[in-house]
Amino acid sequence: MVYLVPAVACALFAILGHLLARAGRAGWVLIALLGLVLAGAWALVQGRAEQGYDALGYAIVLGLLVLPGTLGLLLGGALGLYRRRRAGQKTAHD
Repeated sequence: MVYLVPAVACALFAILGHLLARAGRAGWVLIALLGLVLAGAWALVQGRAEQGYDALGYAIVLGLLVLPGTLGLLLGGALGLYRRRRAGQKTAHD
């Protein structure tokens, strides 16, 4: 279960990043990345404010959800941009 949660978080964010970047919405990938970075900073600050085992929950959230999600979003977004450019697609005009 310890390996399943980060793997699922990484996979879900990788799929999200890939789909958004492939559709020409790389700005949304950056917004999601900013949200994950802010969530990680919040977990880090809250964890440092606590003492003992109380800080463990924040470290678990940071290590099992936020960091794999950030990695997955970066990899998925990069792969989506690569495949988009390789296919010769242009940005969608609304």
